[in-house]
Amino acid sequence: DGADRFLDLVLNRSTRDRSLGMLMNLPNPPTDLLLSQLNSPSVAHRFAAAKALGVLCHGDTLPELARMIETGDHSREALAVLSQCNDPGAIQYMRKLQSQPSFAAQLMTVRSEMQQLF
Repeated sequence: DGADRFLDLVLNRSTRDRSLGMLMNLPNPPTDLLLSQLNSPSVAHRFAAAKALGVLCHGDTLPELARMIETGDHSREALAVLSQCNDPGAIQYMRKLQSQPSFAAQLMTVRSEMQQLF
């Protein structure tokens, strides 16, 4: 399916930057589709979706990511998205999470996993 193909392009070092650049230039990026991919059976695809969502990250997605983290609904993947996000609200939220030992440990693990893939 198209989402899987796109995520494969994000995973591929030689096509990643171009694919993410094209995603950022879309007038209506498929944020909901990418959020749904955080539930993919493929760990690599979940993290590729997190990378893509991190590029798109803005205040509109933060409430959904915070909900996922706080309810434990794919919290690891939501942390992965936030680890890639430069939105000021997301950065502030991450600082708050880092002050909590359980989230700080999860975040350190997720950042390590993201660095291995990307």
